[in-house]
Amino acid sequence: MADFWRVERAALDGRAADLAHFEFAVWRGAVTQVLDALPAGGTLTELGRRFVAGMAAQAAAWADEPVPGRPRSVARAEEHDLRAVWRGRHLRPDPGPVRETAAAWRRGADPKEAPPVPSRLRPDSGPGSPDARSELRRVLLAEPGALAERAAEGTGTARPAALAAADVALLHGAADDAVRGYLDVLARHPASASAWAGLGLALRDTGESTAADALLHRPELVRAVTAELRTGPGAPPDPVAVADWIGRSGAVDEEP
Repeated sequence: MADFWRVERAALDGRAADLAHFEFAVWRGAVTQVLDALPAGGTLTELGRRFVAGMAAQAAAWADEPVPGRPRSVARAEEHDLRAVWRGRHLRPDPGPVRETAAAWRRGADPKEAPPVPSRLRPDSGPGSPDARSELRRVLLAEPGALAERAAEGTGTARPAALAAADVALLHGAADDAVRGYLDVLARHPASASAWAGLGLALRDTGESTAADALLHRPELVRAVTAELRTGPGAPPDPVAVADWIGRSGAVDEEP
């Protein structure tokens, strides 16, 4: 896939070329991450190691191939988004350290006092649909005038209209509006992996980098701690404040 888009982009122009550049950048990044991770698993045979090494050598030759600024920027957001949504869907932090972290927050402790919180893979319950924001980025590049209409398609119980509106605001560069939109979604749908990841992307665009890093690298932890804090007395916690606190705790550096 990466090599196909690498070649295809040279045969296109205009918006079609932008989309092809985006696809190449996304697939190149994904291939590189997988090829870096495979040898570390320790389960490859000798032939498997040779096969991976051959693919890695081919992929390494793509590293310096230029991608124009806008497709590259959209692809970088896509990479962060895919990773954060996957973590939100498939990783769960250990409940004990989550409770300790929430207790540290409640007593106003220094974030550095928070314990390490490992996250564990939740068995996949079956195939799930891709997050709609990935498709919307492709619409943004290929047919930007249709973005709002396409975002509204398929909204309902599984994908609230408010989430679609926040996605449109994010992709149009209205980061402050997107932050408010995602917070509104999370107030009613606190388990939404897509809304947590979207909030991280929007906060990054507003310059709140510490909270954004926590949400993009450990969204499952921010969600779990926020949920635990909601079980206590008082007003529900501000998810952005919780994310900023966790971002300063070192949890991002401890990312499993």
